[in-house]
Amino acid sequence: MEPVSVYVVDDHAMVCDAIRAFLEGDPEIHVMGTETDPGTAMVKMLELKPNVVLLDLKMPVHDGMEVLVQCKPQIPSTHFLALSGDVSTEQALDLVRAGASGVILKTAKVDILRKAVKCVASGELWLERRYMADVVRHLASPRKDWDALSAREMEIVQGVVDGLSNREIGERLFISEDTVKSHLKVVFRKLHLESRGELAQKARARGIAPTP
Repeated sequence: MEPVSVYVVDDHAMVCDAIRAFLEGDPEIHVMGTETDPGTAMVKMLELKPNVVLLDLKMPVHDGMEVLVQCKPQIPSTHFLALSGDVSTEQALDLVRAGASGVILKTAKVDILRKAVKCVASGELWLERRYMADVVRHLASPRKDWDALSAREMEIVQGVVDGLSNREIGERLFISEDTVKSHLKVVFRKLHLESRGELAQKARARGIAPTP
C-alpha cells in the first residue's frame, strides 16, 4: 500500500520542519514537500497533487481559506486539512463548506496529527470534538441559498452590491483578484445565479444596501 503523500504549507519554516519530522516518523506517510510562501505553495500543490495538504490558516497575503477556495476545485482528489491555533465553530463550518476535510489544532499531539492525516486521506472528516456536533448537524441539514454563504462570501456580495470590480473587492478585503473570482463562483453556485447583475439585484431585494 502506497504511503499517504502530504504537502505542508505554513509561513513559519520551523513549523514546516517540525511537522515534516513528526510525519516522516510514520512509514505510512510521505511528505512530498513543505512551503512557507502560500503563493508558491498553490503552484506546487497543483503540480504535485498530494493526497493531503496540511494547510495553515493564518498566513500573510493569501490565508488558508483563500488557498483552499482557489485550489480545491482544481485538485478535487486532494484532501485539505486546516492547521490552526484555534478556530471558532463558525470558521470550522465555513472551512468544511469550502471543501476542507477538517481542522486540526497546532496543540495536537504527534500521534493525533498522524491519525488525522490518514483519516482525511481515506475520505473521512476530521474535527475536534467541540466542532463535531454543529458540523454534523449542518451536513445532515445543510443551509440553503443565502443562509449557506460564509462571512467572506457575504463580504464579496457586498462588494458586488457596491459596484466594485473583482480587483477593487480584492483590494478592500486584502485578498487576490483570483481569490475573489473563486469566491464568486461558489456564491453563484450556492444561489443558482449566473451573473453579477443578477446577484446585485437579488442582494438588494434581500435588503443588502450599498455601503454608505
